[in-house]
Amino acid sequence: SFTKSETIAVTTIELSTTSTASIANGKVAVKETTVGESISSGIASGSTKVYKYLSITKQNIKDSDLSKAKIAFEVPASWLNANDIDPNTVTLNRYVNSQWVALPTTRVKQLNSKGYLYEAETPGFSTFAISGEASEKLTAFQLIDVIRGFYAGTSTYTAFDIIDKIRA
Repeated sequence: SFTKSETIAVTTIELSTTSTASIANGKVAVKETTVGESISSGIASGSTKVYKYLSITKQNIKDSDLSKAKIAFEVPASWLNANDIDPNTVTLNRYVNSQWVALPTTRVKQLNSKGYLYEAETPGFSTFAISGEASEKLTAFQLIDVIRGFYAGTSTYTAFDIIDKIRA
């Protein structure tokens, strides 16, 4: 376990071990990091924006001891809004074998107006990037469909999301 800090997006890391795991004094460390241009260009391009790069490492835990790890992380509404990011497109990406791999990421819940909580499973630890796709501008007809969906209870947008779309 670790202590959550305001600057680190990760809130929890849940480890699932194999039946033969033998872990003594195991630790997982999370820190914000930077990456070089050659690495960042593989993910931060076009409409994809990166919120944070993270380094997640383990001590006294062998790869063979882990069956999977679940990482929970928060993305603030202020970043999503400032970069016009659709909250449904936020993804945790892992840098492995010299390439970015998008991990299956689930939006767990909205944290009032503060942002969103997400979870992603990873088979291992390395450098990670939390990214999202910039929203496209909606036409008036698309916006009407979003509002209709909201009132019908079928929209993934909150009232605040719709207001942001109108302002855009």
